[in-house]
Amino acid sequence: MTTYNGWTNYETWNVALWIGGDESFYRLATKFMATPRKGPLYLDFVKYAKFEGSTPDGVEWLSKELDLTELNAVLQELAD
Repeated sequence: MTTYNGWTNYETWNVALWIGGDESFYRLATKFMATPRKGPLYLDFVKYAKFEGSTPDGVEWLSKELDLTELNAVLQELAD
């Protein structure tokens, strides 16, 4: 299995990079995680942030290629 910079694939890495590396996306994510949550964090976050289409690099926010477990962990780290 091939990974991308330690992530499952490019798509997951790219979305995680935008959430953690862009100030406005990071602020949205920390605000979203400010209250305890359960369930599919990433999917709820996309709805909360009203993300449509794709990241500025062209990766769809709801791509079937995304590793949701990894993205949920990215968000969970913001709540810890």
